[in-house]
Amino acid sequence: MDKNKRLPTVKQLEIYELIHPDFGDMTVEEAAKELGITIRAAYRRIERMRERNPAAFRFEEFIKKEEEYINSIENIYAGYKTIAAKRGLEFMISLEDMVEIIQLECSVCGQHPSRANREHPKIAYNDKTGYKFPYNHLWRYDVTKGYTYINCVPMCSKCIERRRDNARRGI
Repeated sequence: MDKNKRLPTVKQLEIYELIHPDFGDMTVEEAAKELGITIRAAYRRIERMRERNPAAFRFEEFIKKEEEYINSIENIYAGYKTIAAKRGLEFMISLEDMVEIIQLECSVCGQHPSRANREHPKIAYNDKTGYKFPYNHLWRYDVTKGYTYINCVPMCSKCIERRRDNARRGI
């Protein structure tokens, strides 16, 4: 069997899950104490796992890559407000209403925000609550009117692109 294709042991996976930010987010010392092994043994197991599965320990890169797609909910809100001001449209929707709408399924295809773009999902982050959630775009049902609770609907990126392509073609 190829050295890089070997599966990690159960203990290695336990340590990995304890120190990985998406799981336990502990230090190696805390993980060793949790598992009842010495710190030296924990480091040895991690090093062996790193040799066997180097990709598994690239979670620092994953976190950095994931953060590229995370947007502050306040920034998203400010962006829509700016667009409305540039276009001379009224903006009568609260931050809470916008958050409620963009978490709903796409109004055209029914796609849930978490499933809309699996490669690079759009993730919003609420600084006040620490809550992360996938979101769809805020779309105006009637484009001649402004941003009001009644006129705004959620729409996924794919449906927005389809709608723009159809508008360019005059359909």
